[in-house]
Parts: sequence; C-alpha cells; structure tokens
Amino acid sequence: MVYLTTGDALKGIMALGIVFALLCIFLGNYLQAVKPNYFIGIRTPWTLNSEDNWRKTHLLSGRILFYGGLLSIPVLFLVPSNLAPIGGVSVLLFGTFFGLIYSYILFRNEKKETA
Repeated sequence: MVYLTTGDALKGIMALGIVFALLCIFLGNYLQAVKPNYFIGIRTPWTLNSEDNWRKTHLLSGRILFYGGLLSIPVLFLVPSNLAPIGGVSVLLFGTFFGLIYSYILFRNEKKETA
C-alpha cells in the first residue's frame, strides 16, 4: 500500500502479488496440521462429520495452496506487473474450491461404501 501511495504503482502491485503468494504458502502449511473445528479450515457439513474426510481434504488443499504459492512467486516476475495479484488470488481460490469439491467426492464415496 505504501508503494501505491508514493506513486510507484507497479512495485505496489508486485508486492501485493508476493503477499498473496506468501499468504497461500502460510495457509497451505497451516491447513495440513489443523484439527477438526468450527472456526478454521474448510468447514462443510461432511468434513465436520467425518474426521477422515477432514484430514484428507485439508491435507490436499494445504498442499495445493503451499505449492501453488511457491510456484506463483517466480511466475510473478514473468507476468506483467498489473497481472501479479491475479496469480496469488487464483491459487487461493483454486485451493479452496478444489478442496470443497474433493471433500464432497470423499463424502459421496463414504456414503456409497456404507450403503
């Protein structure tokens, strides 16, 4: 934000992209170890009801976010500066939505096995 207010918008946008990448790395690393709870993580009804679903979902989502954040840092230097934050945000959204879909697939598979 400081770069944006001082007039060097390109550096500010690039810094914002790096912050998003670091956020993805931090969240990805943290999600892999978080225990089932109602406050942090991918909290869907099926992940909260099954500890196995919670563990598998957060392990995969955490890895996607962590490695996506690591990959997006060098990519930030290859794309034009005005597109830099889009990479970090897209990694964050992809990791989250993929985790939601994956947890539902696990839920459906568990439901079929018990039926």
